[in-house]
Amino acid sequence: VAAFLLAKVDKKIKILLLTILFSCDHVGQQHFESSKGWFELDYPEHWTQFDEEDGTYLFMDNKDWKGNLRITAMRIESDKEPGRIKRNLRDELEQKRGSKMISLGNMDAVYWTKEVEQDGDSLFVYNWTTGDKGTLLVCSFVVDKDKIDQKEVKEELGYAIKALESIRIR
Repeated sequence: VAAFLLAKVDKKIKILLLTILFSCDHVGQQHFESSKGWFELDYPEHWTQFDEEDGTYLFMDNKDWKGNLRITAMRIESDKEPGRIKRNLRDELEQKRGSKMISLGNMDAVYWTKEVEQDGDSLFVYNWTTGDKGTLLVCSFVVDKDKIDQKEVKEELGYAIKALESIRIR
């Protein structure tokens, strides 16, 4: 579960991360199906889901924001272009500094992080690009950089990872 979080961290941090990730299992789940029927996932019952622009979905705790998960789905592969998803992942891996290939549920994914400034706020962004069956998913989880070490924020990240691991592409 979320092996990429455990890479290159000391034993105390690994224990903390595993505790947070396993504590996520007690949270009730809601089920989501994308409007175009391309994918589905389960997400925490305390989160709210919003449709943004066509093919982009936002998930977050709307009452007590600690971060938000955004997923954009694109159909990019046809019978005429088999293997395009894998090529996109390889290209992403080469282009994104510090990225690595990980397993996300039953799919391969490219994972990387970055810091951004937006409207005067310092944010930390966890990114995943994954896909299967002709559907590419670009996913991010955004948190306030100043709160990144708070237990509640780490729990929300654990919920986001669990939601991403639950994705089933149709």
